[in-house]
Amino acid sequence: MNKSAKIAQDLASVNIDSARFYEHAMAEVQDPMLKPVFKRMADTKRRLINDLEQHILRSGEKPSGTGTFAGVMREKYTDIKAMLSREDKKVYVKELEEAEDRILEHYREALSEVESDELEHLLEAQLPTVNACHDEMRTLKRQLLS
Repeated sequence: MNKSAKIAQDLASVNIDSARFYEHAMAEVQDPMLKPVFKRMADTKRRLINDLEQHILRSGEKPSGTGTFAGVMREKYTDIKAMLSREDKKVYVKELEEAEDRILEHYREALSEVESDELEHLLEAQLPTVNACHDEMRTLKRQLLS
């Protein structure tokens, strides 16, 4: 896999982890105010994934369509923490915000390494959405934990 496709694949994988995590949280957390937030965030991640996978296809490679092992483990870890907590929504929001931190860092790293103008433009176009997701979860975490 060429470098551009690999960078796009890595970002697609962390976004797949994130979309699945939001979908899982939507099923686990019973707060009716959070369900639409989690759904919207998962849908946003799916759009990012689609754009990244289109780039991978244009570069002649095949997207893996899978997340990461670390993403699965974070989700399981959060489930255990939530079972031990009286406020599962706080646990999920905190962990989702931390996941957004990691995604934002992945994008920043990718932008510093990217050699393809096409991928650079794609990532720069996606970055405001990634930042918005991060900021929304950070704000939600602060509201719930204060």
